[in-house]
Amino acid sequence: RGFRDSRSLEIIDGRYGGLSKMKGVSERSRGREPFLDRLLKFLATMDGHDKTLKFVQYASKVLLLIGKSYNHVEIPVALIRLNHLYTVLRSARFVYRLGFWINALSRVTTHFRTGAYRSLSPDSYERFFEVLDMAETWIQLFEGLLQDFVILSMFHALDPEINRKWRPLMNILWMICLKLNGLMMARNYLERKRVIERAKSSPDLTETDKQKAQEISFSFQASSADNSMLKLEKKENIIPLSPMSRPVKVITHCSERRSGIFNPDYGTPSDRQSVVSHKETNARRISSHELPEILCGLIKYTGDFAYCYGDTMQVFGRDGTSIQWIKATGALTSAILAIHSRWTKMFP
Repeated sequence: RGFRDSRSLEIIDGRYGGLSKMKGVSERSRGREPFLDRLLKFLATMDGHDKTLKFVQYASKVLLLIGKSYNHVEIPVALIRLNHLYTVLRSARFVYRLGFWINALSRVTTHFRTGAYRSLSPDSYERFFEVLDMAETWIQLFEGLLQDFVILSMFHALDPEINRKWRPLMNILWMICLKLNGLMMARNYLERKRVIERAKSSPDLTETDKQKAQEISFSFQASSADNSMLKLEKKENIIPLSPMSRPVKVITHCSERRSGIFNPDYGTPSDRQSVVSHKETNARRISSHELPEILCGLIKYTGDFAYCYGDTMQVFGRDGTSIQWIKATGALTSAILAIHSRWTKMFP
């Protein structure tokens, strides 16, 4: 409301993180792809396929645990087949994980190539989190390399002793990565909450203030048909009246630490100049889009942590029924939220 052309809407949407362009929203809703087409595109991605297999794997494990709780003497044939399904899917997903360390290697080489490691923040508080961010990337790199050796030894492509000796260290590195990732996700959430609080406490701009802030520039261009013809172009720097719509830059730690946590676009931008990025957004977009995504990520993180804890306890020989329940429910929760997050990113 209040804008006469679609160009103004595009500027606001592009620069200040506003809602989707009014033009085309109805077209997208009318031209939505059939569900099966979207499902095929989802499964064609490595992340979508892996998380779907993970969901089926741990759904079968949960059903298996429920069945065992009611059948203590004789195990039905259906439960035996569920166990076979769980085992086959576990092996398939082990193969999928080969090469995930390339994601961390991409970030490490990019930061070295662009000099990001040499341009840490002079502020000690910010530098502390940047160092933690770098440490997590390096730990993930070593954990991913070790994971490849462990997986290959599990399938007897390498000495089986590698799995026995190095699997505990791999799980410890995995747990450290998850703890650091949780710390970064919590910081992303708190930074965005501060932006919303500052915006709510800031006064609105008046129309007079907005007019003073507008910048008018004149660019004269000679017409190709007649050099004496000059064009007058007025450029306006649009400043929103509401503090909730004013652009801000927010410190953002990468939430895709382990490959495919949310975004399967594993590569790091080749021009990234800093370890921690500064994302341009506004308080309105944060409250309507980013905070719900972070909260969903934190719930998924809880599932990942429970899954990692249960798997680590099993590696160290504590494989009780309660540990199996913790691992299965955590992995199932993580898979459901990962599928939801990936689906909404692909088909908004």
